[in-house]
Amino acid sequence: MLVNKDDTKTPYVVLFHSGSTDGPAKKQVWEMENSIWEEMLAGHGDVKFMKVDASKKNYEDLTAAVGINTQELTESPSLLLMKGGKGRWIHGPNTISEGVKYF
Repeated sequence: MLVNKDDTKTPYVVLFHSGSTDGPAKKQVWEMENSIWEEMLAGHGDVKFMKVDASKKNYEDLTAAVGINTQELTESPSLLLMKGGKGRWIHGPNTISEGVKYF
């Protein structure tokens, strides 16, 4: 279980990426992770954060269950944001600015 039912007030951020370890894709993941912490989550205290390499077999069930298009991840990482028992998917060039609005 990704979220404990007793812990729905804690914000969760899950960064899904393609697993590429070279070139622009690696840089995108690194930049997005830094922006998440510096722009989205600064001052939010207790936040659960995790990265999911969607190319790994052990995440196949998770990516299928949440409907991730793994091909899109080769272009840009996707974020799943959860707060107060509600969630939102964000993907594309405005991911961080949209995430800031959510939190």
